[in-house]
Amino acid sequence: MTRSARAIERLNHDKEFAAEALKIIEFVPDYPTGPDMSNDRARHAACATPEMRTFINDYTRNVPKR
Repeated sequence: MTRSARAIERLNHDKEFAAEALKIIEFVPDYPTGPDMSNDRARHAACATPEMRTFINDYTRNVPKR
C-alpha cells in the first residue's frame, strides 16, 4: 500500500476528523482505498471536484441558520 493510501486509510478511521466533518458539512466522507491504490489514484480520490468546491465555497459564505 502506498503512503498516500495509508494516509487516506487513517483519515477514514480518524474519529476527530469524522466529528469535525459532521459538524461542518453534516456528513463524514469515506474515501476509497486499498492495496492497489496508487499515489495518483489516492490524490485523485482526495481532490474535490470543481462542483464540490463551488458548493463548499457557497455554503461557507451562506451557512444556514439553525
